[in-house]
This record gives sequence, structure tokens and C-alpha cells, in this order.
Amino acid sequence: MTILINYDLESFDFIETGLPNYTHCCELCLSYVERVAYTWDLPEAGSAAYTCFLKYVIPSMTAYSALVSAYR
Repeated sequence: MTILINYDLESFDFIETGLPNYTHCCELCLSYVERVAYTWDLPEAGSAAYTCFLKYVIPSMTAYSALVSAYR
């Protein structure tokens, strides 16, 4: 996986789930053959949830703080 710190891979979300860190998100992504990328974000203000978004295509990248993305 190519890790992108402070980047968002926009759109094409297939699965959205709460995971405590981006390494868990990466492991989940790798467990699905048809998932090729993910974006993991820190909680929104006032929220305790970290969110992992698995992608079915590699979308365009946008710089965005507090996100970690990766693709195969």
C-alpha cells in the first residue's frame, strides 16, 4: 500500500466503519480483494468515532489535514 498522510481519496466509498487507527483500516482494506484504497479520518469535533472508508476504485487525491489514505 502507498500511504498518503494528510490526503483524501474522494468518493467511491463502499464500506464505512469505525476503526481506532489507520493501520486497522489498512488491514481491513487488504482483507477485501476488490477494495483497492481507503481513507481514514480523525473524529469530528465532539465525536469519539474514527472512520475508515474503503474504496472500490482509486479516486483523485486532495490535500486535507487529519486524514490518512492509501491505495494498492
